[in-house]
Amino acid sequence: MPIRGMRYAERRGTNVAMANFELRFPFIRYLQLGFPLKVILGNIQGHAFLDVGTAWDDNSEFTNHSKLTEKYGELPDFASPIISSIGLGLKINLGYFLLRFDTAWDYTPGHRSSRPQYYISLGPDW
Repeated sequence: MPIRGMRYAERRGTNVAMANFELRFPFIRYLQLGFPLKVILGNIQGHAFLDVGTAWDDNSEFTNHSKLTEKYGELPDFASPIISSIGLGLKINLGYFLLRFDTAWDYTPGHRSSRPQYYISLGPDW
């Protein structure tokens, strides 16, 4: 699973660590549509999340900013090997699978967040 809200391959390395924190809440318990097709959906949940992750080759990337600029090119002074994102989403239970709609922003404490990125996925719940 990528860090939602970040660009693909934002951080690269032979070592990886990632964590996902999610606060789930009921959003819509029952939804029935009659036109143009009869559709019944139940147990639609909302969630707010925080994703945090990093990837590195050498431990010195955490303490030496020049190692990061060597690897990724020019970066702002506040750049860190640890990246994070925040977001909101919906989960619709389709029986064996969940249909997920997520909106995420990259998050750097003390700095502006990015434009939103949108994700749609179908799969089992973890």
